[in-house]
Amino acid sequence: MKKFQRIAAGIMTAAMTLSLAAASVPAYAYDVTITDTEHVDSAAHTYSAYQIFKGTVTVPGTGQEAILTEVTWGDSIADGDAFLTGLKEIEGFTAITDLNSLLKILDEQTNDNDLMQRFADYAAEHVGSAVGTSSNGEFTLDDGGYYLITEPDDENPLKDLDAAYTRHLLRVVDDVEINVKKDIPHLDKVIDEDPDDDVAVSEEKPGVKANQVSIGDVVPYVLTSNVPDMTGYDKYFFIFNDTMCEGLTFNDDIEVTIGGTRLNSAEDFTVVAEENGFKLVLNDFIQYKSKKGADIVVTYTATLDEDAKLTEEGNLNTADLTFSNNPNYEYQGEDEPTPDDKDVMGKTPPSTTKTFTTGLKLKKVNEDEETLDGAVFKITGEGVKAVIVNDKIYKKNLNAETKYYLLKDGTFTDTEPNGNEELYDSADAYELVNVVTQETAVPADSINTTGVSDENGFIKFVGLGAGTYTITELKAPEGYNMLSPASFTVEIEADVDSAAQTCAWTVTKGEDTLSADTDHLYTFDVVNNHGITLPGTGGTGTAIFYTTGGVLLSAAAVLFVTKKRMKDENEK
Repeated sequence: MKKFQRIAAGIMTAAMTLSLAAASVPAYAYDVTITDTEHVDSAAHTYSAYQIFKGTVTVPGTGQEAILTEVTWGDSIADGDAFLTGLKEIEGFTAITDLNSLLKILDEQTNDNDLMQRFADYAAEHVGSAVGTSSNGEFTLDDGGYYLITEPDDENPLKDLDAAYTRHLLRVVDDVEINVKKDIPHLDKVIDEDPDDDVAVSEEKPGVKANQVSIGDVVPYVLTSNVPDMTGYDKYFFIFNDTMCEGLTFNDDIEVTIGGTRLNSAEDFTVVAEENGFKLVLNDFIQYKSKKGADIVVTYTATLDEDAKLTEEGNLNTADLTFSNNPNYEYQGEDEPTPDDKDVMGKTPPSTTKTFTTGLKLKKVNEDEETLDGAVFKITGEGVKAVIVNDKIYKKNLNAETKYYLLKDGTFTDTEPNGNEELYDSADAYELVNVVTQETAVPADSINTTGVSDENGFIKFVGLGAGTYTITELKAPEGYNMLSPASFTVEIEADVDSAAQTCAWTVTKGEDTLSADTDHLYTFDVVNNHGITLPGTGGTGTAIFYTTGGVLLSAAAVLFVTKKRMKDENEK
């Protein structure tokens, strides 16, 4: 480590006798340039220079640092005695008696050690007027001397910016370029396309910025960062902020590792629930100061839910990082584990991912292209299962508080099947649930899998990922023949551009390529022909039941389709 720049040589004499190798520098203006080649940011940094000591600047030789001799108090110290009195209270300076004893202590230090940082912090609190200011990191100072250079934070100009303040600088000034040291954390967010392969996201497996899934699928996210250089900090806040769109439901399953070591969720981090996401606070983050550069990895999942967007906009997940960005500030943190509003914090740019899904819209018509209601369909596909909603979702639950019963025509009623069993699919009771999740969608045989065309002839199959789907007619509209054959297939292909975060869908039914309507559903017609009506006898039919039976629930039929995470959980 470099020896601290000498400032006390020959202080006991009024005049200096320099070595033959040293060249005396005459009094003239000095140019000082502050640069940051390692952590460049776009923020506007303003600097102020304070002269702590003045004297004669000499340079021992080419490439060597300047030395200050014939030292006296500088122009920014109004009262040297008062300055020394306060400094005596600081550890390491208790023995000073006058300027000469202070200079001797400083002359024995190495650059950037703790004692010099304490001196810089004290000086910053007790200096008078600045002798120079700069908005571009370039100063012209009239006198040689020992200077404190600070970055004012009175109005917190770097608040919520991807930037950090410079630590207080102490320097014997000659014509010099000073490369400052500061660290600005970064954040990257990706989707792990194959979380079950037990291979972590890395350069070899980088993850993606966009994907396509079905409603009910789990999307695995990965946040990565590094432990920053926390030199100069006594407290450091490090907070991940995650915001999910309405189509994503957080599964509250966060795991965190630092340097490959898994953190304890009960002690090492705090999850603060937000309306559309969460904050993840790494508790007492300063404890990782010695792990500078270590990888920080956060994993968690969200489920694509029934509010998912089918548009080209996709379903956005955004993350950023809030971090302490002023090593010269005494962080309070009275609102632990999060910082106070007055605490000085920076923020990284947002890192985003998008998840896409699509859907189909079947229009039931007759040979004259008139719309038909009452047709019943189901959808199946490799690795998928259907969850039907007549604007609702029903799950089999024999102990449901409010019971609904499935009729053979695919609708639901709250009337028990007493004496009318021939109208019911079974005597099993269902409960009404509102959100498609892993829990509500598994196992497949507990979910009603039929949908009924509405008064406009539509059935919507919403939330489909790429795959081959088979759609089967279970019941034709009254007075019409069943389809022959009763089933047909639809192929959905997805072209996801991870870098651009876009998805282009190609949907085909047989030889036909389908187009999306204004609802972003790929539409097609299914035609039923009139049947032959024959007279019959006996029975009251179902009309009486419909007028006297309880509540019949039907609306625009919407079918949510979700992929199985693995094989049917019934096989487990």
